[in-house]
Amino acid sequence: NENKALISKVKQLNGIRFENIEVSNNVSTNNGGIIITSGAIDNCDFVNINVNMKNISNVACIGITQNDISNIYMEDITIDGLNYVGGLVGRSNSNHIQEIVMEDTHIKGNTYVGGVVGYSTGYVWNVESKNNYVDGNDYIAGIVGYSNTYSDSVDNNNISIGIISGNNYVGGAIGYGKGNKNTIRELEIIGCNYVGGIAGRLEDSNENKNFVTDTKITATGDYVGGIVGSDMQNGMVYNIVSNTTIVGKNYIGGIIGKEDRISQNQLYNLSYNYTDSIKIISTGNYVGGIIGYANSNTMNNYSVNSEIEGVNSVGGILGEQELGTI
Repeated sequence: NENKALISKVKQLNGIRFENIEVSNNVSTNNGGIIITSGAIDNCDFVNINVNMKNISNVACIGITQNDISNIYMEDITIDGLNYVGGLVGRSNSNHIQEIVMEDTHIKGNTYVGGVVGYSTGYVWNVESKNNYVDGNDYIAGIVGYSNTYSDSVDNNNISIGIISGNNYVGGAIGYGKGNKNTIRELEIIGCNYVGGIAGRLEDSNENKNFVTDTKITATGDYVGGIVGSDMQNGMVYNIVSNTTIVGKNYIGGIIGKEDRISQNQLYNLSYNYTDSIKIISTGNYVGGIIGYANSNTMNNYSVNSEIEGVNSVGGILGEQELGTI
């Protein structure tokens, strides 16, 4: 099919299987996929899908949606677009996407690229992702490239086996935004600045009960962490990183690379986080088994059986602390 989509717009879909479909268009236009815009979708399958639209933004199986999507099975998916590119949805506006199972996917784009959603102002919950590959430039992740909401919106997702690669704001689950309670296993995450096992950069989010294991995180630049590269105005409690290698230059941590602050009166707690059998290799400064550079109350954190290498300001728990208590 040489059009932008098989279906231009649908109000509602239930119990439909899309299989053995290829859609391509090299003309520079907006929106592309099997479906350009959609209403509510439930209990549908997408199998052996190839969407090749390198010059088009808002590209995925579903280009744009502002309605709920649930109970979706995806297998053998290849998506190639420009910006706002996702495996399931390119751009999602103020809705819920949940109960998604996906395996064997290859998603490629430039900016705002995610294994499930490229750019989201809604919620993405309960995704099971295996053997998936995402590649792009900035805001790249295994679940959502850029999450723009007012609360923890990328939650309770499990991602295992695959490669997530980009430049800036690269994460196993989230490139940039908000999220909580995500699990990463056997991923390779590659980037430059703001690179993390869960997220490249998080803001205004409670990062609790995230888990990263058997993963390699490699950055050529700064702000790199086993959970998150950098964050602001967050509390981080009960996060675990194990059997993971973390490589970068400056601001490198087993849990978080650097924590920013808004003011001296707004310090958050970095507590009960745990790293075990991790290896941190830094060619620069501010390197810690838990956090590289802290602006928080850092209490009751544990780092065991780990190797930590750096140049200056290197510590078993933290590299350097500007504000807060230990």
